[in-house]
Amino acid sequence: MAPVVLIAPDTSRLNVERAVRRVSAERRALVERLLRVQDRQAALAAWLLLERALEWRYGIAEMGPWAREPGGKPFLARHPLIHFNLSHTAGVAVCAVDDRPVGIDVERVVPLDPDVLSCVMSREEQASIAASGSPEEAFMRLWTRKEALLKLTGRGLTSRLPAVLTEAHGATLHTFCPVEGVVCSIASRQATTGFESILVDALP
Repeated sequence: MAPVVLIAPDTSRLNVERAVRRVSAERRALVERLLRVQDRQAALAAWLLLERALEWRYGIAEMGPWAREPGGKPFLARHPLIHFNLSHTAGVAVCAVDDRPVGIDVERVVPLDPDVLSCVMSREEQASIAASGSPEEAFMRLWTRKEALLKLTGRGLTSRLPAVLTEAHGATLHTFCPVEGVVCSIASRQATTGFESILVDALP
């Protein structure tokens, strides 16, 4: 089956006090470190999307505890064959689930920082961004693909960021804009031509 992506396009209405009671103690501790309310809302929304995805696709009403792979990537201790990945940016959250490893990243399009550009993009990528009609979006499309791929493999950010996409090793990558001004990329081990996406407008 193709990966499934759940998208919360507007997390600003999420009730933090109510939602935080639904997540694990570890997730709650991570959320409480976030200073801005909108960041807490988006982080909680991503976890609630995972709950929704597990119930919708696998019929799992209780995800149970989660553990971490040696590289730090989380997995469900009771369901190790189900793979998931979460991401959020201000006001938007996404969750990907699949039967094989998956990675996802979502980011808002922001002004380009030349120093960051030269550090994380190859010369070919920099040229492609410069030639684009929208360099900021072109940068973010490449950046989210790199992040999704690194999250797929569980490697995290590395010093080889400029070469990440040339070392994809057969991963399938898809990039799309879930809402205006936001870019999302998904990386999968599935040899598919796409993925299934579901917009979730209301969360507890």
